[in-house]
Amino acid sequence: MEQFYLVLEFAGLNLVFWTVINGGFGLVMRLLPRSLFDYRRRLYKEHPFEKSLYKKIKVAGWKDRMPEWGHRIGFSKQTLASTSDIHYINRFIYETCIAELGHLIMGVLGYTYLLLAYLLPAPLLPVYMYVLISTLHLVFQMMLVIIQRYNRPRLLKLRNRVLAVAPGLRYQALPDDP
Repeated sequence: MEQFYLVLEFAGLNLVFWTVINGGFGLVMRLLPRSLFDYRRRLYKEHPFEKSLYKKIKVAGWKDRMPEWGHRIGFSKQTLASTSDIHYINRFIYETCIAELGHLIMGVLGYTYLLLAYLLPAPLLPVYMYVLISTLHLVFQMMLVIIQRYNRPRLLKLRNRVLAVAPGLRYQALPDDP
């Protein structure tokens, strides 16, 4: 029976840990300065190798099957709701930058999970399992980063097409216009 309570305690600890890392951090990202999420920053620029990489790993085929929880914190990126509203497109681009940086940081922070192996009086798993779980978490988060990086250049092309058709919007279409 004591083993059962240890497993239950470990499960609860895992639930709290991963909820704080993944859910809580998404909210923290919203508190950071907007300037960190400017799509023109070097971090968010498309690299020459990316298009061929995304084709090779078939991002278009699996990206829509990944979970998207942006709606829980104010903006869903599951589908493109408008292809002509410049403010919506700008907001979408901005949200991809928030998501990219957030998922990148969450992936790295997932390795703090290893602390559980040393903080628990009697860890239920061998240390290599904590490393494996943290690494799987990083891979999952990187898949979400790839989706943001895959979508943003397409959104920027769409944004440029909308601005070309309606040049008067250029003055309304500020990069920090989420």
